[in-house]
Amino acid sequence: TGYRAKLRNSEDLAEGINKILRLNTHEYERMSNNCRKMGLEFCSPEVQIKKFEEIIKNSTKNDK
Repeated sequence: TGYRAKLRNSEDLAEGINKILRLNTHEYERMSNNCRKMGLEFCSPEVQIKKFEEIIKNSTKNDK
C-alpha cells in the first residue's frame, strides 16, 4: 500500500516518496487498488458505524 518510513527519519521518508513517484503504471495501479481495498476494509461507513456501536455499548456497560 505504500512505503513505511522509519520513525523520525526524514531521509528515509524522502526515499519513500521518491520510490512511490517512480512507480511504473502497473505498480501504481496495484498500489492504488490495495490502498482502496484497505480503506474500505478499515474506514468504510459500515465499519465506522460498527466501531461507534461498540464504543457506545462498552460505555453503557461501564456506567452501570
